[in-house]
Amino acid sequence: MPYFSDKEMELYQGAAQYENAPHIYALADTMFRNMVIDNESQCVIISGESGAGKTVEAKYIMGYISRISGGGQRVQVRSL
Repeated sequence: MPYFSDKEMELYQGAAQYENAPHIYALADTMFRNMVIDNESQCVIISGESGAGKTVEAKYIMGYISRISGGGQRVQVRSL
């Protein structure tokens, strides 16, 4: 999918939210920066109907964080 490519990741990495169109990578980048720079714990609630793509979106968020963190940081996922 062209909206979830490495090029898209680079476009959103470190960018202000108003610089690009709304995207799951913008949310993931803001979360990552708050977590690392501001030392704030982060939580994302993804809701929707069955088949709406919640699991896929969670995978995109985790993939983004894994990539921009260098893949060396441990990412913890909890399902409530």
